[in-house]
Amino acid sequence: MSILVEGRESIGWAEENNVHRRFARHELAVLRSINLLRANLSDQPTVAMMAEWAFFSKFHYTRVFQRMIGMAPGQFLSEYRMVLAEELLDETDLSFTEITYRVGYASVGTFSSRFKKIVGVPPTTFRQRRRRPCPPEEDCPRGEVRPEARMVLMAIENAKSVADADLPF
Repeated sequence: MSILVEGRESIGWAEENNVHRRFARHELAVLRSINLLRANLSDQPTVAMMAEWAFFSKFHYTRVFQRMIGMAPGQFLSEYRMVLAEELLDETDLSFTEITYRVGYASVGTFSSRFKKIVGVPPTTFRQRRRRPCPPEEDCPRGEVRPEARMVLMAIENAKSVADADLPF
């Protein structure tokens, strides 16, 4: 069972809820690494870099991350990039090249093929579908959020909640 530390104010909370201090530290380190990922995405971070940010070996980081978030860090990184790409395609007029670099890919071709593999449609089709005019009398759905994307968004929100927390562990 995964317990996300959500910015609790003291060790007392962890002790009261039978959360071992080391376990809470591990989760806090993972959440902080997710925050660093968010801040450095255009620098093309890797799982090894994320593990370094958490001060863990890559193997240990992968194990803790998987237990806590519910997916491997590499899958999380890919999903997070696609969540951001979907947002940029939907809400901006940025070129595909600019979006490619902003979400941490060096090649438009790689970005496009990964986007299609993960999201199910090419980026151009995704943007066209989302930009179709919707008659005022209709409620046009914007599409369902993929389950993996939902997991990523939940982890990002938890990471944001501890970003500025001054926890004693």
